[in-house]
Formats: sequence, C-alpha cells, structure tokens
Amino acid sequence: MSTQPSGIPQAGLTPKLMPNQRRSWLGRNWGKLLAAAFLCMVLFVGAIVTLLVGAIRGSDVAKEAVARAQSNALVMQRLGAPISEGWFVGGSINVSPGSGDADLSVPISGPKGKGTVYVKAQKSAGAWAYNLMVATVDGSSEKIDLLANATATVPESNPPTPAPQPAADVQSQPAQVDPSVAMAAAPQPAAADPAPVPAPAASPAAAAGVIASAQYSNDPNLRCDLLELKRVGGNALLARWRIVNTGAKPISYDFGWDDIYYIDPASNKKFNNLTIDGKKILDMWWGTLQAGEQHMMWAKYPAPPPTSKRISLNVPKFTPFEDAPVSE
Repeated sequence: MSTQPSGIPQAGLTPKLMPNQRRSWLGRNWGKLLAAAFLCMVLFVGAIVTLLVGAIRGSDVAKEAVARAQSNALVMQRLGAPISEGWFVGGSINVSPGSGDADLSVPISGPKGKGTVYVKAQKSAGAWAYNLMVATVDGSSEKIDLLANATATVPESNPPTPAPQPAADVQSQPAQVDPSVAMAAAPQPAAADPAPVPAPAASPAAAAGVIASAQYSNDPNLRCDLLELKRVGGNALLARWRIVNTGAKPISYDFGWDDIYYIDPASNKKFNNLTIDGKKILDMWWGTLQAGEQHMMWAKYPAPPPTSKRISLNVPKFTPFEDAPVSE
C-alpha cells in the first residue's frame, strides 16, 4: 500500500483568513473621529466669537450708544419704540488701565425698522470721550447725531414757564424772541410806560451781530448766519455760524467733510480746517431740524496772510460767503 509524500501539497486547498485577522478600531472609526474633531473645532471657534462679541456688547461704549439711541426722540420716531440692541456688534475696542479706544457699529431695531449706531471714542484718565456717535436708519441716508441732539434737546424739552405779569406790563413788553435768532433785527422802541420792565441783557452773539446770511441749497427755509471770522492764537482763523429752520416743517441737513474750507482771494489759495493727530478741530452738526430749531457750529482753519482782510468762506450746502471780513 503506497501513500503520497507529505511534502507535496494537495490540490484544491486555498489559504483562508482567520477570524481574528480584522481591521483595527481606528481603521473602522476614522470617519467618525474626523467628524467629531471638525465639530469640536467649530464649537471652539463659535465659543471664542461669542465671548468676543459679548465683551464688546457689554462695554461701556456700546451701552452708552444704545442708551442714547433709546432716549433720542428722532430715532424713536424713525424706528419706533421700544428700541433694542442687535446681537452682533462690529468693530474693535482696545482697553488698558485708564486708557483705550473704540470704533464700533452697534445694530439697533424697533417696530418700524432697523438701524445702526456708529460710535468712536477714546478713553483717557479712566473716562470715555466720544468723538462720533451717529445713528443711521436702514434704507435711508439720514444721519442722526446722538451727541448733538442729546445736548440740544434737553433745554427744549422743559421750557421755563414765565411768571404771570400784570396786564399793563404785558402790553408794554415786545414779543419774546430768541436773541440768537434775531441778531440782525433792529430794536423797536416800546410804548411809553410808567414802570417799564428792563430788557434782558443781549447775548455776546447778539451783540456781535450777523456778518452775512445765506440760504440752504435744498430748502430756502433753512438759513445760515455767519457770526464771526477772527484771527486767534496759534496762527489760526476761527469761524462761527449757525443754521436756523425758519419754516414750519422739519428740514434735514447733512454735508461732506471736504466742503468745509475757505478761499483767500488775495493769494488764490484754498484752506481746509485744521487737524491735530488726524482729528478735525471743529464742532459740526447734522440731522433733522424741527421748525424754529437752530444749531451753532464752528471750525478752525489756518489763518490767511496778515495782508488778507477778506475771505470767501464755504459752509457746506449754503451759498459761499464772499468777501467776508476777517477781524483781528
């Protein structure tokens, strides 16, 4: 009886994988790990953004901007009340002990629409000084100066109540007119009265008088009165003027910064307003003037040569004040 040698492989036999020869856990779950890592990264970035935006929203500058918008009558008229703050506050803020700077855009909204408050401020000696705080309304080019309106509307909201006067005194007194509005009007003599009431002292602006007046290019009911052109220290020229709404309806006023200048006819040179460290030396206002409302403005420029006694002052959107005299 013969047998095949054991060293010769038998036909038909093939190698098979053993049950324990499987892929590793990492090999089976690498897709899930990648998705989990991506999700963790998104959550991490989202947490950082939330912390940064929350810090900006909670800053004193953002809170002040929202508070002024919520208390501004014109903003409430445009957006409705109540006014709420949006979530995503843009811009930047850098704060160190006692100093800092901020440049923010704060979204706001009300029942009638949405808007944005743009604010720029600098912190010095622990206090914030606001250089710009303007509210805009989506879909409109109107700009509402929250700094100017905050100071201008306070005295107007609670006008003093005049004390009752005897009938004789009332008849002898002229109509009460704001002296800063009617500077150019000549005083009218009052009727004889045995006990005349002394007239109030004229304000410095009224005493100085109006140099010239001009009309707004968009509405003749808005008037600009040039009050002063004077050489001051630092080889500078100070110009003061006011705008007055003489009509019965609100008038919107805005301007471009490049339109604030004067021309010296003697040297045929144009002078823009002075700046210090990139900041304009002026006090300008823009927004909507109600009927009878007025706003004072001023700007400093480089002084013309001593031989120049008259200049042509350009107040934005008004007819230029030609040959305006320069006082010493």
